[in-house]
Amino acid sequence: MSHSTLTLQAGRVVFFKGHRFIILACTPTHAALCPIVTAPSVRHRADYALNWWDCFTLGAHDGDVVRCRPIMVPLHLLKEQNLLLSDTLLHHITQQARHEIVRQDEETRYRGYQSSSLYG
Repeated sequence: MSHSTLTLQAGRVVFFKGHRFIILACTPTHAALCPIVTAPSVRHRADYALNWWDCFTLGAHDGDVVRCRPIMVPLHLLKEQNLLLSDTLLHHITQQARHEIVRQDEETRYRGYQSSSLYG
């Protein structure tokens, strides 16, 4: 039986701390990951709803979302799955993550401006 090695790349589904994540981007030592969240009761603005085909191909369930708030994780802590997103889905998730990063940056700058304005 031949065993091919999988590569950690953008669009690959991986396990980290018992949960499934999607790799958005990789450096030689780290990966930017977004979690696949199982049917959250409360939706976050960064959630990307998976359609039925995405759920089918990812082994997800109806109502599952990708939370597009990336975290950085060392590559050696990831366990690969033999699942790879379509280019279209990866593009949509990457765009959603970029928008969320910009929003968080704006909120952080606003909070800093607000606090410096109040206290001198």
